[in-house]
Amino acid sequence: MQTTDADVVQMLWCRVFGPVIKRGIVRVMPQVLSQPSLMNDYYISFFGVNKLDVNIWGKLYKLETIIRANLNPSGFKMGEDLIFNLSLFPFIKKYSIIDFYGYYYRVGGLTSGYNKHLWPDLKQQYFIKKAESKKHGLAAAEKYLSIEIKNIFLSVVKQRIIYLNEPAEKLNAWITSELRDKSIWSNFRELSTGNDVYNYFINEDSDSIIQLVRQNIRDERCRRFVKRILSCFLR
Repeated sequence: MQTTDADVVQMLWCRVFGPVIKRGIVRVMPQVLSQPSLMNDYYISFFGVNKLDVNIWGKLYKLETIIRANLNPSGFKMGEDLIFNLSLFPFIKKYSIIDFYGYYYRVGGLTSGYNKHLWPDLKQQYFIKKAESKKHGLAAAEKYLSIEIKNIFLSVVKQRIIYLNEPAEKLNAWITSELRDKSIWSNFRELSTGNDVYNYFINEDSDSIIQLVRQNIRDERCRRFVKRILSCFLR
């Protein structure tokens, strides 16, 4: 930061599983990014395209930049890192990515229950991100936001099946009520190629969505078993 006068320094990171250390994904090679490339090429990271890391951890921030952005706590329990960096990004002049593994992310909080904040928070953030993309003329964001919110919704349905064990009627009713909010799903017709998952959302086909998620749960059975075993070792 002192060398480049960067507003944000993003370091490389590792996941730590007890004695096992796994290096994180390097999406952008170490370099110094500046405007207008930051907004033109990398702001899309906050709209479902993995370029820059959207988390707060693993970064150093220049205090003056945060003050200049006049940021306030978002109040979110989920996705608060993304909202912070989304709001700060237009005020960043230089963004430095360094070749240094300076953050070790200790894995120990593997998902073990239903997250009641996941859908309400990320649903609200969908509209925040949509407004920001229009404000900054990022037309490409619309497609990626739709793909992202679809994946989030399917993850929420998976949680409800695994952890809440809801009766089929209650789960169907919840899905149907959410799919009637056309402010989210209205542009899915542009993404649908016919008989695909987007068509399930367009037709409010809760049965097909549940069937799709249940198949995914069956496919990931072995992975969940390994996570449970690993979680026991890490306690």
